[in-house]
Amino acid sequence: MKHLLLSIGVVGITIISYGQTSKPINQDEETLAAINHQFIKNFINNDTVEHSKIIHSNFLFIGTDGRLSDRQTYLNGWAHGYDKTVMPEFDLEEVQIRVFGNMALIVAKTRDKSLRNGKWVIGESRYTDTYLKEKGEWKCIQVQMTRMPPIQN
Repeated sequence: MKHLLLSIGVVGITIISYGQTSKPINQDEETLAAINHQFIKNFINNDTVEHSKIIHSNFLFIGTDGRLSDRQTYLNGWAHGYDKTVMPEFDLEEVQIRVFGNMALIVAKTRDKSLRNGKWVIGESRYTDTYLKEKGEWKCIQVQMTRMPPIQN
């Protein structure tokens, strides 16, 4: 009976662990989750000082329109990119962290409520942040954003 209960417990823990793939399971994933949280916090606070600490010197941004921006152009936009009066709600969802040695990808979705053409619209974006680990530190080297069609109320 003990073996049966033990087996059921192990299977239950395995199922619970498997179902939580978006939660960090090692030190790199925990570090990257914290950096991703800081990334969003920097956006909401228009904090270029803190943000410049987590993006690589060779950073590249691919915007929703497909345009490329270098590090400086991106930071200039970041300084005033979030305006709570036109985007009072901004949430992070569906975060996936995948580590491949000294490279990692963070894929996530954001949901926002924003004022567009005089109307409040619920919008979603999906992004992929590419990270490179150099000298023991993770730095974001590239971001690609995709704006999804607005959600109709």
